[in-house]
Amino acid sequence: MKRPHCLLFDCDGVLVDVSASYREVIKETVQVYLRDCLKIPDCDRPLVTDRDIESFKHAGGYNNDWELTYGLLEMFLEEIPPVNIVPLKLKNNLHIINFLGFVGPRLKITGNKLLARKNIAGFLKKRAAKKKSSAAAALLFNRGDVYDTNLVKRLFQEYYLGADNFASIYHRRALLYSGEGYINREVPFINKTALGSLAAKFTLGVVTGRPRTELELTLKRFDISEYFSILVAHEDIEEKEKNYHRETGKEISLGKPHPFGLLTAVERLGLKEDQPAAYIGDLPDDIRAANAAKACHPFISVGVLQAASDNDEASREFTGLKADHILENITELEELFK
Repeated sequence: MKRPHCLLFDCDGVLVDVSASYREVIKETVQVYLRDCLKIPDCDRPLVTDRDIESFKHAGGYNNDWELTYGLLEMFLEEIPPVNIVPLKLKNNLHIINFLGFVGPRLKITGNKLLARKNIAGFLKKRAAKKKSSAAAALLFNRGDVYDTNLVKRLFQEYYLGADNFASIYHRRALLYSGEGYINREVPFINKTALGSLAAKFTLGVVTGRPRTELELTLKRFDISEYFSILVAHEDIEEKEKNYHRETGKEISLGKPHPFGLLTAVERLGLKEDQPAAYIGDLPDDIRAANAAKACHPFISVGVLQAASDNDEASREFTGLKADHILENITELEELFK
């Protein structure tokens, strides 16, 4: 296998340890939506665990943490007994919070009952068959954007960014969270010296589902922005999806495991066919995306285990997906491609 000309990194779980940020925000958003917005009595234990999040991510299709949060909430809402809910056209998130606060106490459900009925494997199977309950459809407000009717995304962004960053980026005051952003809990998986050594030998880039502003905030905070020649983020994928919909009238998902982000990076870098690229990721969808990109450009798929809760299990998954290399952590990259 040829030495790569370019190293492209996923961000979360590869460059950055997000176990205390994104993963905690997923749990917090689900809890706050059900407890504080829907007024469902809280349960004795957390509704969502790290293992639950990993189950969704390893199932495929939930690489985006917003989508993963939507999925977890949909799973719990499907367990609510059938109720007659008059569909309302609510115009903003404040109206939605008031609506949920009015409906919730009439649902006759508790957090402990939801926890007892949690069945991730069953939900993922139904989701694959595109089955959805009426309760979930009526009570899950995850469409639109943070400015209008996507309450789930609004809560997620408030907790992740914190009140000050949220106001600076979205020009809105936070609705339910006034504390410091969980983004500040992140730490890098690679130090500046090691990254600089890689940058001296390879062209480096990032391909991630993160919004560009959040990616740039993180790289700047760790003082490593200068090492990356290309950044492909959520907005690049979203713009292409919208253009496709305008042109064809059809929906398309270009997030990982689709190779769009990786191919966009090599195209913008102007890599030739004899200049391979390596993509380094921590999840099955990262390997699937890199392997799918091989149909259009020479790619090397690299799985890293540093963020996994079970290294043996993650290694078996990467092996089953035919990852070209499996590393304990990204500090081994320089030796691998020496």
